[in-house]
Amino acid sequence: MPYIDDSYEGDRDHIDDAMSEFREQNYSDPINIRELARIIKNVPSGKAKGAFNYFVSRLWLQTFFPEGKLGYTSLSDALGVFPDMEDEMRRRLMHLYEDECIKKNGDLPEFKEILNER
Repeated sequence: MPYIDDSYEGDRDHIDDAMSEFREQNYSDPINIRELARIIKNVPSGKAKGAFNYFVSRLWLQTFFPEGKLGYTSLSDALGVFPDMEDEMRRRLMHLYEDECIKKNGDLPEFKEILNER
């Protein structure tokens, strides 16, 4: 559960306000997304991950369960979003980064052997 403790309760209100504005506007507008990112990044050091979790959890619940009703299909669809997002980030960013590091630093001999790259 993405709790936001009392030490930055004002930030929670700020995130809630920004979330309300975000939901009322165009989701694809990069300016709105940048503003939300700025608000979350401005949360006190070490607390941004929790603030992001809080925001995403609320947005996720409001998007997939607007009437608060659970069902297998809605749960399956809603839960499928996170692995899909992770897969996309790994494919688009992590793999690219890893490939660059291999080129710069060299590969493990074991991988070379397995991949027949000797």
